[in-house]
Amino acid sequence: MSLPSSDFDFRTSVNLYSLVLTAQQVESKLKALDPHKGMGPDSLPPAVIKYCSPVLAPHLSIFFDTLLESGTFPANLKISFITPIFKSGKRSNVTNYRPIAIQSVLAKVSDSLVVDKLVFNLKHVIAEERHGFRSGRSASTNMLVLHNYVTSAFFRRR
Repeated sequence: MSLPSSDFDFRTSVNLYSLVLTAQQVESKLKALDPHKGMGPDSLPPAVIKYCSPVLAPHLSIFFDTLLESGTFPANLKISFITPIFKSGKRSNVTNYRPIAIQSVLAKVSDSLVVDKLVFNLKHVIAEERHGFRSGRSASTNMLVLHNYVTSAFFRRR
């Protein structure tokens, strides 16, 4: 087993300004919302947005495309609620909690759409060995690959 090559072609024309989000893509994301989730700082329930997705999607696709084209994101969609979530140990110890951000539904939909587009447009650029940006891969799978590499190197030396 050899280490992956570091060859990388930096010539890519993908940028946020060139992304186009269709009404169908937006509607698909809106329909996939979990109606049982709570509201974010915008006070818009996901159930209402999901139910209204056929009407909202064309307008939101124009809105999101305009934001991408201008390179801006509205300040009111950047607002989050921070909630502590208990991990383990003593509940009285503040270090046993992790913070999560409760975002606006529209901010989450926008983020998800952009990530989907970027992953699709950049999949030829992201090396197979990059576990952090590939579906079904994680730090754990990356560590398993490293473990296999190191153990096989030890066995080859004998």
